[in-house]
Amino acid sequence: MRTKAGFGIAVLGVIVFVSGIVSLISGLTHPQIEASAVSGESAYVMTEPGVLDLVNDKVQVTVQAASEDSTVSLGIGTAEDVQAWSQGLPVFDVTGLKDWQHFSGTDRPAEVEDRPDATGSDLWLHEESGQGSVSFDYKVIEPGNTSLIAHSSDNEPVTLTLSWKRPHVVIDTLPIAVIGGLMVAIGVVLSLIGLQEGEESVRQWFNSWRQRRRKKKLNSAPLDLSGLDISVPSRDELVSQDRDQQRHNTGGVLGAGIIPLINEDFREDTIEVPRRRRSRAAKDNGKGSDDEA
Repeated sequence: MRTKAGFGIAVLGVIVFVSGIVSLISGLTHPQIEASAVSGESAYVMTEPGVLDLVNDKVQVTVQAASEDSTVSLGIGTAEDVQAWSQGLPVFDVTGLKDWQHFSGTDRPAEVEDRPDATGSDLWLHEESGQGSVSFDYKVIEPGNTSLIAHSSDNEPVTLTLSWKRPHVVIDTLPIAVIGGLMVAIGVVLSLIGLQEGEESVRQWFNSWRQRRRKKKLNSAPLDLSGLDISVPSRDELVSQDRDQQRHNTGGVLGAGIIPLINEDFREDTIEVPRRRRSRAAKDNGKGSDDEA
């Protein structure tokens, strides 16, 4: 179980680590995000709320006219004011990123014939104009509630380009790589522990199987006593043997060679009483005779 879990964590850690490294390399090699949109058939280009501060609140804005002789006009205001000012105009509405180089958006058809200049309105927080193109840096004051509208004096399509610097590229991506590396290390450790436990289990199973096999073999094999000498020597044979032979026959047990002799003496009907005990017994017999007399 630990081996499978460790392997899964290690694989996931590798994915996270590689993602972090790729993001880090991408951020270091491409420190700036830039995307563009062309107004197409529409004379005006406008951004939805949140597009100007899509990456961060510091954005570089560039609007390019189709002709260098045209004058480019641009106004930035709150989302409500820009939406109200552009009502009825032919507008390409930028809604977000199609990919990291291009914006996506929708065309809004014209409802009026008038094509007013985008500069000179008291609604704008900021405005710009220039011959052929304009380019400037802008800090969004109200993130999520700021829009832009631009057009050229010849009412031809214009190209809007927004670019941002990636903030904290290393700080954001380096922890991802570190976490991935830690996950790989944890997964490897768990896998090694699981392998060791599995090896120990296999070793224990093999030892148990070998013991069962040995026990089964011993129980199933008949006991052969044909070659075993189990004859017991008689007393006369033991007496006639020397000490070395007796020690060999008795397995070296202390006194084993003389115990049968002592036992045989005690089994005799007549037991020789020691001298001191015999004299005392004689006195007792003599005293008894005097009393009878």
